[in-house]
Amino acid sequence: MMKHLLTLTILFMLATHALAVDYYVSSSQGNDANTGQNQNTAFRTIEKVNSMTFAAGDRILFKCGDTWKNEALVIRHSGTASAPITFGSYPPGCADKPVISGSAPITGWTSHSGNIYVADLSRPANQVHFSKTDTGQILGINQLFRNGIRLMLGRWPNPGAMDNGYSTIDGYPSATSIVDHQLPAGDWQGAAVHIKSMRWLIINRIVSSSSGGTLNFSETTTCFSGTCAGWGYFVNHHLNTLDLDGEWFYDETAKKIYLFSSSGPPLGIEGSVITSESPNNKGCIILGPPFLDHVTIDNFELKNGFSHGLTSTGSMRGRAHGHITIQNMLIRDMDSTGMRLISYIWSAEQGEEGHRGGFDFNVLDNTVDGANHFGIDTFTRDSQYIGNTVKNIGLINNLGKSGLGCGFSGNSCTENGDGIRIRSWDPDQAGFNNLFQYNIIEKTGYNGMDIFGARNTVKNNLFTRACFTKGDCGAIRTFGQSSLAATPVHTITIQDNIIHDIPGNTDGTIAEYRSRFGMGIYVDHYSRDVDVIGNTVVNTTITGIYFGRSTGTATDNLVYNCGNNGDAYSSSLSAYGTPALVSEVTGNTVYALNEKAWTLGMDTPARFAVCDHNRIFHPYVDDHITYQKWDRTTFTNWQTLSGHDPHSATNWFSLNPGDPPLSRVFWNTTQGKKTIPLGHAVYQDLDQNRVAGSLTLDPYTSTLLILTDRKLYVPSTFLLLN
Repeated sequence: MMKHLLTLTILFMLATHALAVDYYVSSSQGNDANTGQNQNTAFRTIEKVNSMTFAAGDRILFKCGDTWKNEALVIRHSGTASAPITFGSYPPGCADKPVISGSAPITGWTSHSGNIYVADLSRPANQVHFSKTDTGQILGINQLFRNGIRLMLGRWPNPGAMDNGYSTIDGYPSATSIVDHQLPAGDWQGAAVHIKSMRWLIINRIVSSSSGGTLNFSETTTCFSGTCAGWGYFVNHHLNTLDLDGEWFYDETAKKIYLFSSSGPPLGIEGSVITSESPNNKGCIILGPPFLDHVTIDNFELKNGFSHGLTSTGSMRGRAHGHITIQNMLIRDMDSTGMRLISYIWSAEQGEEGHRGGFDFNVLDNTVDGANHFGIDTFTRDSQYIGNTVKNIGLINNLGKSGLGCGFSGNSCTENGDGIRIRSWDPDQAGFNNLFQYNIIEKTGYNGMDIFGARNTVKNNLFTRACFTKGDCGAIRTFGQSSLAATPVHTITIQDNIIHDIPGNTDGTIAEYRSRFGMGIYVDHYSRDVDVIGNTVVNTTITGIYFGRSTGTATDNLVYNCGNNGDAYSSSLSAYGTPALVSEVTGNTVYALNEKAWTLGMDTPARFAVCDHNRIFHPYVDDHITYQKWDRTTFTNWQTLSGHDPHSATNWFSLNPGDPPLSRVFWNTTQGKKTIPLGHAVYQDLDQNRVAGSLTLDPYTSTLLILTDRKLYVPSTFLLLN
């Protein structure tokens, strides 16, 4: 009997594969009247693909090098474990991915004034691209491109002017008004104002009226200090701001676009087509409804979208998607989020209804570049994100009218600008047991990665230049809630990551919060059992590794030149606030350079349960450990008063203020061993062993060496070496 069942199962699987169909789509050579079943009879439009019904094992292949403009691919059918449905490309192995573009050409530019030109979207040649097919309504644009390059929405002050692009608010007469005596004369009604109301927060308001230097809003505005006077802001989305080549403004009432062009009438202009007034449900590729199983999406370029690149549908019945592979994608220049894996699940099959991201997602070898709100925003569970690059997220000069995406009311919008955000609604259904490995997170407005769920692992990744737009953030942050017992953020592993150069931007803040505030690993607000193991953290402005009201371990990390801002709280490794407890602090190398920076910092030595076998170095000062808020002490006194670090090592040499540091960090961000030639230089490690000739490092490891000959010191390249 069992043999017959096995035979029937095999025959069914073979029949399923035999019935599977390959469909071809080409915008340059196809025709929707074709069968689509070979390359010579390809379909032409995504609209045709969306109208089809697909079965397990089917492949829908888009021609490499072709472009589809202002069409969203909506995936509605599921495969099986043995026969997934695949949306991919042909011919195999092509480099010029098929492109789904959210922008359309804009023509008919005429002179408006000086170097400013204007184009009317109501003009027939433009209206055909920008009007809704069902109503003819023109919803407009929110991004503009010239020859494929995103242009900056007109803004005042210009980038780099005043406080690095922020003007300072002089007065705060009411919660709905600000005063700035530097504001250029003119009527600013309708402009978008973006206020830096705290290190980590930029809020948006629309100007309801203006008079002189006063801007009025219909929504109340609150800044962290109780008054907005002294905080910074900038204005965009207004004709008055156009004074640099490439700056633009869209008049929503007149349906006209204004563009400053110093080279004459604009050519090669495209705009992101707004197709819906509900942008959270929109993207170049949309998953569902209904919920999907066993679908692969492979090798597309998604660009220039008015909202998201790839997104789950806004809401679904029953459950979220499962067994989805997203790989080899290039997603760039989205006004909102590159990859948004979030749906609201109602009539849930398991647990309460609420936001979920799906399960068993394989997000592999994708690039998300230039999204304005988030790089990847996800509620997934039991998934893996491997080999992805997420970069240029939430950068000030790219922001549109929506800013970082916080709406135009309310005063709380913390996480926007994250490279990757892992969220949790129901802790038993979302945001847990995800693996993030071999990813590159580069230049993000806020945290490189922000974790709000349990049992997630962040391992073998490279993070650089997180906190590029806002401050009080880190390359990797965990953020719990309520209490250690009730927090959904627990059992997190952060291991063998390379982190460097975290600025913690505080442009536009008042003097009290002016210090740069960027961290390497930021374990905060009732995060429980976070293990920080074997990471390399180099060049942060405030702290290398920080535990705030949280618990975990810190072992075998290298923390170098952190707290280099040199102001309060600057330290390499620290723990503050009840009930913070780092149960094991062992095997770490902490090496400070700034004279005001601490190596270890805590409000009581009891924050470290076991602390030993570390290397704790600060060659410029002796009292480099603080143990009661700001009281500084020497390593020897620390050993005596705390009982910690009996077998740890400290400085065996010292440097005078102004002396070159002579220290150098080498690291390996490849998946194999790496040999680094050392040339003629001779080094010592921190155990005073001689190192010369070459150095071999295991994957995602690092070492710190001391140069023995000062004549070979090169300041511009010496702090670190990749």
